[in-house]
Amino acid sequence: MANLQDFFTPFGPGTYNYNVPPHIACAEKIDLIAQFKSYHPQQAIENRFLLAICSNPSPSGAPQVEIALNEIDDNGNVVHKIAQMTIYFQPEDPCFDACCLEAQRQQA
Repeated sequence: MANLQDFFTPFGPGTYNYNVPPHIACAEKIDLIAQFKSYHPQQAIENRFLLAICSNPSPSGAPQVEIALNEIDDNGNVVHKIAQMTIYFQPEDPCFDACCLEAQRQQA
């Protein structure tokens, strides 16, 4: 299985950024989502939250899933993106839906 750290790219101080290329197998992508959630758990403090965005653009572009652990202020504005992972897919990749559901699934 793939290791989350293999996809790390520097993104500035205090921020963890991961980019998963489209050729990674579906099972590995789902496993990487689980690794991300366990490595960057949603904090108990109120000003941090985990957000999953699934974007499925026009046929000319490939879909992607982004998961981010953000720190927000009292107005709900993001003040610091603590960690983010973007998973890229081939156009019309059947794995996209499964990864999207896994990314959006609430942590236990």
